[in-house]
Amino acid sequence: MTPTTQALLFVTQILFDFLMSLIVMRFMLPFSSIAADNPIVQFIIKATSPVVIPLRRILPPLRRFDTASLILVCSLSVLEVACTSWILSGHLPVAESMGMWAAGNLLKCWISLYFYILIGYVLLSWFISNPTHPGAAFLSGMIAPLLRPVQKVLPSLGGLDLSPLPVMIGLQLALILLANPMMHSAIVGG
Repeated sequence: MTPTTQALLFVTQILFDFLMSLIVMRFMLPFSSIAADNPIVQFIIKATSPVVIPLRRILPPLRRFDTASLILVCSLSVLEVACTSWILSGHLPVAESMGMWAAGNLLKCWISLYFYILIGYVLLSWFISNPTHPGAAFLSGMIAPLLRPVQKVLPSLGGLDLSPLPVMIGLQLALILLANPMMHSAIVGG
């Protein structure tokens, strides 16, 4: 692979992963306990509204389930796979391979996003003692749906919360056992 191809692939993946992460966070906001006036929440909503709001006219939300954001992030994943394939090989993969690759790519994005949010949550818990800090409140609210079930089983030990550790392990196992094989089978099959 030439340096130009590597650079183009890098920029493409960074842009799509950033956009997909914003849309995934927008999709997850209704399931979190983050205040709507949080500056990070406001940024996510303002950054994604130009595309999500028009889509909502066609795809209205179902309770807290934002169908417009979900369809948008799935479409971005398919588009990323198409661009990546075009950059690497000069052609698009067959539809079945593209669909499987895009599903694995989306799952990988989702898992990676939660993994990095969890890392940020743990690091901020060590350094910021103010839970109302916008960054701490955002990370805590985003990761709470994953931590809550583990915290019920694994109680805090003398003020030390070990619940992030099994969640990190679970996220990495999901990446290894689900997302990576989906992407690999699409590449091998395509």
